[in-house]
Amino acid sequence: MSANTLPPIKLEGIEKLTGQSNYLTWRDAMNTVFDYYECAFLLMSTSLEWQHIVASATDAAAAWKALQDRFDRRNTTSSLSLLKDLINYKCADNSDIPNHLTGFDQLWTRCKSRVATAPITDLLGTGLKTFLTDDTVKASFLMLSLPEMLDNVVDNLQTKTNISYDDVYTKLMDLSSTSTSSSKALIASAGVKKNRFPSRNTNSGPSRSGPSKAMTIAPAESLKLIGTPPPLRLLPNKPLEEPMWLRLLDKVHLRTIRPLA
Repeated sequence: MSANTLPPIKLEGIEKLTGQSNYLTWRDAMNTVFDYYECAFLLMSTSLEWQHIVASATDAAAAWKALQDRFDRRNTTSSLSLLKDLINYKCADNSDIPNHLTGFDQLWTRCKSRVATAPITDLLGTGLKTFLTDDTVKASFLMLSLPEMLDNVVDNLQTKTNISYDDVYTKLMDLSSTSTSSSKALIASAGVKKNRFPSRNTNSGPSRSGPSKAMTIAPAESLKLIGTPPPLRLLPNKPLEEPMWLRLLDKVHLRTIRPLA
């Protein structure tokens, strides 16, 4: 039998409930069965290091309470620690807003759940009950957790009356969607501009990946693009000067024959 498999209990020996006459006997027997399985499930879901807490309990309820007292201390110190985590929870930049909203919700729910069952001795926990159930307070905490680059968004939200957490949440998600769409459009636009002109090919022979696909323009066509070249002028006591239109052809790799000076 696997260590994670419960041994079966034969119910043939347990009297079935027939009415009021045998209810008490049936109830005690079923409580024993339920408690057996509950304790077994707790043992199976607890590491060997902490199984002694479950094994030493009188029943499943006592085992559950012992585990809670050990790992989920409900006192002023634990409430203060959760509140500190909530205050210090900040969003680094607006590119991670969806994950930030998820983390904020989880942390807020955890704090709210903790103070909901805070004992009377936990003055901070009992005082935070009303505070953490206020939707406007939650919206304010969320806005305080945003980066400075979103200050204009926060200022705009604060101008509205009766701002709710859902209002802030929806605005931030819309902002994140818009930012993502704009980034994709910008990347696509950059890709088009990048491929607008063919790359220069200085290798006259075929490359390893195949023949060159660089655009070529015949000299006659290039002259149509540039215009009719002016006649060469010979100045006395000066060498033949290369006109600007010939140097331009060199730059765009359209000239194949260079006249001798």
